[in-house]
Amino acid sequence: MAKLSVKVVTRAVAGASYEVHIGRRLLGRSVGPLAKGRRVLLVVDSNVPATSIGELVGAVERAGKQYAVLPVLTSEKAKTLGTVAKVLEAAATLSLGRDDLMIAVGGGVLTDLVGLAAGLHRRGCQVVHCPSTLLAMVDGSVGGKTAANIEVDGRLIKNGVGVFHQPVRVVCDMDLLASLPERTFRAGLAECLKHGLLGGAFADATLWDETVLAVERGPVVGSAGLPALVARNVRLKAAVVALDERETRDDLPGGGRMALNLGHTFAHAIETLHGLSWFDGRRVRRGTLLHGEAVGLGLICAATLSAELGCCDRGFADRVRLAVGLAGLPVEVGGLPPDSELLARMGSDKKVKGGRARFVVVSDDLRPAVRSDVAPSLVRAALAAIRTSQGRKRR
Repeated sequence: MAKLSVKVVTRAVAGASYEVHIGRRLLGRSVGPLAKGRRVLLVVDSNVPATSIGELVGAVERAGKQYAVLPVLTSEKAKTLGTVAKVLEAAATLSLGRDDLMIAVGGGVLTDLVGLAAGLHRRGCQVVHCPSTLLAMVDGSVGGKTAANIEVDGRLIKNGVGVFHQPVRVVCDMDLLASLPERTFRAGLAECLKHGLLGGAFADATLWDETVLAVERGPVVGSAGLPALVARNVRLKAAVVALDERETRDDLPGGGRMALNLGHTFAHAIETLHGLSWFDGRRVRRGTLLHGEAVGLGLICAATLSAELGCCDRGFADRVRLAVGLAGLPVEVGGLPPDSELLARMGSDKKVKGGRARFVVVSDDLRPAVRSDVAPSLVRAALAAIRTSQGRKRR
């Protein structure tokens, strides 16, 4: 399989850009030309197979670099400033300089945390992301957003602390996906569906149909079309980032980078909740949702809200729900708290502006817009779309 490359242009530094490489057997080639310094800190998700990490360590050794390996067992619970501090301590112990390199190998939680640590270490050092999940490949590792969660008065605020710090390269080695649990792999399809729903505004109006076709066929890790699908998703995100790197231009057509938050205002309100129950097309699950599962539910809410506001027709919202289900993701969930609590959670979301929650809505022709004039009654109607029938009666 030939390597695919997508260029991401950034504006914070004039003329700055980096490449996203997509292919197989790429992990061992993620170091060489970038590590101008002498030291490399490898921060690796403990779930990544040791053989893959061995390839990377071998490449670092062949490049003649001093290095250290920091394994991190990642989860939303570990997405804290405490974990960032461990990365910073490891960097200081290695005497990592600004011209040296951090390499993150793992899912979106890890790339967020290591990106934040790289942005803070000596006010910014180089970082390479090697995403190991589909979700991180198509979304989390690209674009320079970094974050950690914080807890305030016993309530978790998702991605409450972060900086913008762009990587110098992203390496999407498709071989890393082979070790993923199917549930984790399918969670990444939610971000692919999200990008498809934005395609009409960002020069890829057929991405939605192609993604729906892929989930209908039952995408597998080794499928020939998967690298091309990843590349198209990265290309769309790169186009958005080039327009609005710091997410300050929601006056742009489509809402600028804010458009990438389609479904996320809803998702962030539910994904850290415990005691939920849902059917993923194969079995009933209980516990806490994965980020991609929450995003899938958020897309259903966003499409329902869009229909309530007259941005799209009801049939379009129904098609979004069907696509999420075809991807093997939940389309409704039990155990949600009352609407009042969910609305309060949305009110503390980092996208709130002027004390008002902002929602990304989408039209039938796949063009998003940002709305802050949404009545609570319409948000409740959107939430009702993902509650189980029993939950709708009790809300």
